[in-house]
Amino acid sequence: MASSWKLTAIQQEGENVSFLDYVYRLSLGSISTRIHSEADCCEEYSPVLCGKKGWTLVKSVGKRGTDNDDCCWPSCVIVSQDGDVIVADRTDKCLKVFKSQTWELRREIPLSYKPLCMALCDNNTLVITGDAQNIHVLDYLHGKDKCVIQVTGPVGPVCPSGVAVDSLGRIIVTSRGQGYVLNGNGDVLTILDGESQGQLGDYLHVTTNSKNDIVLSDFFNSCVHVFDSTGRLVKSFGSQGSRDGQLDHPMAICTDGMDNILVADSENHRIAKFSANGDFVEHVATRESSLKFPYAVTMSEDQRQLIVCDCDFNGFIKVFSMDDL
Repeated sequence: MASSWKLTAIQQEGENVSFLDYVYRLSLGSISTRIHSEADCCEEYSPVLCGKKGWTLVKSVGKRGTDNDDCCWPSCVIVSQDGDVIVADRTDKCLKVFKSQTWELRREIPLSYKPLCMALCDNNTLVITGDAQNIHVLDYLHGKDKCVIQVTGPVGPVCPSGVAVDSLGRIIVTSRGQGYVLNGNGDVLTILDGESQGQLGDYLHVTTNSKNDIVLSDFFNSCVHVFDSTGRLVKSFGSQGSRDGQLDHPMAICTDGMDNILVADSENHRIAKFSANGDFVEHVATRESSLKFPYAVTMSEDQRQLIVCDCDFNGFIKVFSMDDL
């Protein structure tokens, strides 16, 4: 399943750009061509659309701009145990904290770096990537770092991108086709690299479930990998395509209270839901429910809201509500 793609060599209009620059330009509408054209997305193979299972788009937040309630490029979104919605605004180098019901901006936390991904350690503490090899452990209530962890792998410094924290307090990060399980001091406990070298693609997002399984979305291989808590690869599922159960360059990933896996299926313009065993369940949101290029996804603590970051300058953050809960 090895991929020949490299993050540093995506061709866009004759120019080599990084993957992050590619997504950023897409979010600003400054490029018109995707890795696959929108015409390649075959909705006819996706009969389960948003609304048939009770999911409804209720709000779009964060139009293109620099006002306080705008997010120029939200790279990640999570929900705290108290129901605050925390948005990492990569362009403005800050975190924005909103009230989940009203989406009123409660406060803004300035950062000295561009945040990429984040995860909750506890209700007061975040871990954030985006600052080269540094992982920032942030007291987000006071807006100050508790500490900064530098990760060093077997062959040198690691530059984390995706990040998650399991119930054991371990920090899981992804970088350059591998995953690393760390203790609180940043020591590498386990390396996740599949059963053979190069099995994982170069760009990975990560989440965990109630069993402390580690779930990776693999952008370039268009699939999902599941490792158990010891770091053993249990299964991989998904394949390139647009039919039910297939993925096209998946990005962020999360789990719900039943350990179902929700995947931002970016180039299919939808959020795909799989069971904990990897069986396809449904598409909870699609292009018909206004998704254009979803790249981040999270579920609220009460499981009543699904929050998606999308490359749509009329609303970078889209909120879906489950009516029948």
